[in-house]
Amino acid sequence: MYLLINGKFSSKTKDIFISGSEAYFLKALKLVKGVDKLAEIAILNAVSYHYHNIERIEEAIKYINKALVIADEINIPDVVFSTYKNAGIIYVTKGHFERASYYFEKAISCIENIEDRMEYIKLLNTLGYVEFLKGDFKSSLESFKRAINNLTNLNNVTKLLDESVKTFDNIALTCKFLGDVDASIYMQELSKEILENINYINRVNEVHNLSKVYTDLGIDYLIYRNDLNKAEQYLKLAYRYTDENEHYIKRSKKLLLESLLNYHKNQVGLDVFNKTIELLIEKGNDNLYVQIILIEFLVYYNYILKDETKLKIAENIAEKYCLSRHLQSIKKCITENYRVKEFDVSLYPFNFFKLLSLQRKQILLETKKVEIMKFLKKCPLVFLLVKMQKTYLKQLLMC
Repeated sequence: MYLLINGKFSSKTKDIFISGSEAYFLKALKLVKGVDKLAEIAILNAVSYHYHNIERIEEAIKYINKALVIADEINIPDVVFSTYKNAGIIYVTKGHFERASYYFEKAISCIENIEDRMEYIKLLNTLGYVEFLKGDFKSSLESFKRAINNLTNLNNVTKLLDESVKTFDNIALTCKFLGDVDASIYMQELSKEILENINYINRVNEVHNLSKVYTDLGIDYLIYRNDLNKAEQYLKLAYRYTDENEHYIKRSKKLLLESLLNYHKNQVGLDVFNKTIELLIEKGNDNLYVQIILIEFLVYYNYILKDETKLKIAENIAEKYCLSRHLQSIKKCITENYRVKEFDVSLYPFNFFKLLSLQRKQILLETKKVEIMKFLKKCPLVFLLVKMQKTYLKQLLMC
């Protein structure tokens, strides 16, 4: 009998599930080993991903490496693809970005010619982000360019727009570290416009994404443009789309931006800044994205307050997490005002994505109107009151 506490499985129950899954995988593997290579590689993939999900990475690597040997032997594209993809994911978690990039490239080569481009685009985005984490910003941007060139081939409009926003956000982040602040802000503004259109009926995902893009725009307008008005405008919008269950990283970025704006306006707010930095250091110990956020804010803090202790923290983070290229790029961009034109936005059909999002907004509006009319017809009294209200408004307008 499994034990539930407050509607959740207890840790003891979770252990039973985990050990049960492990025993099942290993027994199945023993039965097919040397008998059926397709079954063997499928189980090796499953058990390696199982170990990855329960954070036993060394064992995950052990089994995915066995799967890779068989994948190279049988050379069946679908099987090879899933194995290389899993290997890439596992090696990213391990922090071996060179190997992860290699396996993602191999996985991409397996599906370059398939009709369904969604998986292809997702992998290009993943590969680009891994290259960004490596500090190879130019290769990262090239992967995202490949993703853009394939986005227009997607048949599903919702998926196309969702994936385009992810791609544009990735480009914005990479461009910033290359020193192309204009392109970075342009891409974020583009994401904002698309999200505002497709969020017209308040889809939950877009609400969270809007909060993120508003926050990031506020940060970049403050740090790289010194535009306090724009930064404050976007911070207010970000807070409008914030809920009480917001992830600590998103919340922390808002607090850091707010405290810096308060400092610029009133020379207050640094206590909040310092406490938020401490929280990120404490909670984000194994999260590279958090370390990059810390580096950016600490370098900017040192720039405006000439506080060498903050710069030293940033340097220690860069050394510990192999982010020295990220640190040098940010320092150059903030302290030297380094600017280049790395990404030519005129080469890509961005108006296509804007128009598509506007069309999507119109369809959502029409659908909503139909749903409202169906509801009103089911409720005659409400329908009558609405009609009376419309008539009354018309009469007022004619006066």
